[in-house]
Amino acid sequence: MSDITVILDQKDLIVSLESETLRVDKPRGLFERIPLNMIEKLIVNQKTMISSDVWNAFSQRNIPAIIFTSRNRKNPTYLGLNFSSYKYDRRIRQTTALLDPSICLQIGKWLLDEKLEGQECVLRHISTECDNFCKAISTHRSHLRSCQTTGELMGHEGAAARAYFQGFVKVLPQKWQFAGRKKRPSKDPINALLSYTYVIVSGNIQQALIEKGLDTSLSFLHSLQPGRMSLIYDIMEPLRPLLDHFVFKLLDNPITPGYFISNKDQVCYLNQQGRKAFFSAMGRWNDTFLNYERSLPRTINSIIDDLIDFFPDIPQSIQNRF
Repeated sequence: MSDITVILDQKDLIVSLESETLRVDKPRGLFERIPLNMIEKLIVNQKTMISSDVWNAFSQRNIPAIIFTSRNRKNPTYLGLNFSSYKYDRRIRQTTALLDPSICLQIGKWLLDEKLEGQECVLRHISTECDNFCKAISTHRSHLRSCQTTGELMGHEGAAARAYFQGFVKVLPQKWQFAGRKKRPSKDPINALLSYTYVIVSGNIQQALIEKGLDTSLSFLHSLQPGRMSLIYDIMEPLRPLLDHFVFKLLDNPITPGYFISNKDQVCYLNQQGRKAFFSAMGRWNDTFLNYERSLPRTINSIIDDLIDFFPDIPQSIQNRF
């Protein structure tokens, strides 16, 4: 069973393939071998030499890789996945749903209703001082049902998000320097943690979407843009409160403000020690706070399955071609 996330966070590593094993050569003659069938995901945080046969093996096995190409952790590269062509019927249904504005609106309402409900639950869980913010989120959530366009939906989502993160501002100590959500560039530790967490989980979502035969570029809530895997953003929406709560639980134990550094542009990001603590905590979180019935992969797959339920059957005119 694939359950190991391989993290390459040391300079001058050489990664090669030995039969069905990933070999990682380290400085001073040290090396490590990891069976391919145990690898769930690869994360590259430092400059590393990786042979082409490794990428080929990852692609054949649908093992995702996330590569951070700059020190400020912006715009990571995703590699190592193939479309599952044997599930072409799902992509036909996905495209048919995309061409129906009423279905897109239904999906958008469902995704954001799940997200706003989660946001309210997170605030109520972390502090009793967030009642007013929770009420604001609840009000915007109730308005989702009457929205007639995706623009209206996103307007209420944006207003709810402002209230949500104002709740975080209220309860977080000043040492975290959090004044509200700012996606990029991240100027404070909380925004850096949130963005980093979303990026890491995006790899899990991408893998699950492709394994289920969906086109990651065809989304229902977020706009379609060339070169962007917009469907990942759709699936991420109901997951964000769960991930935000994970970030909140990291603060002070094990992550402290001392684990962050800023570059010359004042962009904040985790240092190597902080990344080690982050991934260790994420592993424990998935094993303990979450359980087998509600593990992160199962939660992602459940959301995608619910999305597929919105898709209409394949039109008869297309079925006749099978």
